[in-house]
Amino acid sequence: MLGAGGRLTVVTVPTVYPAGGERQLIQALTGHEIPSLAYPTDVGYLCQNVGTAAALYRFLQFGEPLTRRITTVAGRSVARPGNLEVRFGTRISDLVAGCGDCVRVCPAHLMPQELYRTVKRARLDKFEDHGLFDCIECGCCDIVCPSHIRLTESFRAGKEVRLLRTALHIQ
Repeated sequence: MLGAGGRLTVVTVPTVYPAGGERQLIQALTGHEIPSLAYPTDVGYLCQNVGTAAALYRFLQFGEPLTRRITTVAGRSVARPGNLEVRFGTRISDLVAGCGDCVRVCPAHLMPQELYRTVKRARLDKFEDHGLFDCIECGCCDIVCPSHIRLTESFRAGKEVRLLRTALHIQ
């Protein structure tokens, strides 16, 4: 941050999303809130994104067009969080090893994430549509789940509830 007298000041910004947004940064650094419908420059602030500055440098220095961006990939479901330089058009599934991996490893060719949602919502009428009884309870989906959800256990419980309700003739 450029402080009084034109001196640079290093300031720690909380690592809370979306703290990196222009308005959020200005407020965190200065305590001033940018009025609604106003631009920061309207009230005397210029906030330059580091990624934009780097892209401008690469364009002016080497003629390189903007084709990639630094992107933060983080969260409980991310196996390897960090800042990645990614090309525009990169699929999120290529950056995050998410519940999509469970589909890839399922030997019964099910969609465990959909099945899990159905079981959690107790949508008994949809159990068969998503193949609950085709699940062989192998646990492959549990192993690759980045959220560490015990999918197989929920499927087993869903089967028991469905069978019990069927036996008791309850819908």
